[in-house]
Amino acid sequence: MSKLFHEAITLEVKEDIQHRPISFLHKGGKEGVEEICEQWRMSRGWWKRATNTPQDLQSCGDPGSPTKSETWQGGIDREYFRVRTVRGIVCEIYRDLLTGAWYLQRIYD
Repeated sequence: MSKLFHEAITLEVKEDIQHRPISFLHKGGKEGVEEICEQWRMSRGWWKRATNTPQDLQSCGDPGSPTKSETWQGGIDREYFRVRTVRGIVCEIYRDLLTGAWYLQRIYD
């Protein structure tokens, strides 16, 4: 069984250079990530995105950061991680690829 949070809980996450979670703060305690069990991306509303402009394509910015034309109203662009913590807790967390914010979505029993 698992507990799904209908309102995802904001997390403070320490991540590696590839934006994978290393540790996160939850309920005032630090949880170290022992293992990334699964990783996937989810995009919804992609058809509402503006088309990339030549300026965007020439950008040399962080490839994980969206350009202005890649953001849209009502769209979702997330990278999910099912992780096992050092204490053995298995949970799903995700990074909002549009804002860089991290959230806790689900905890497994």
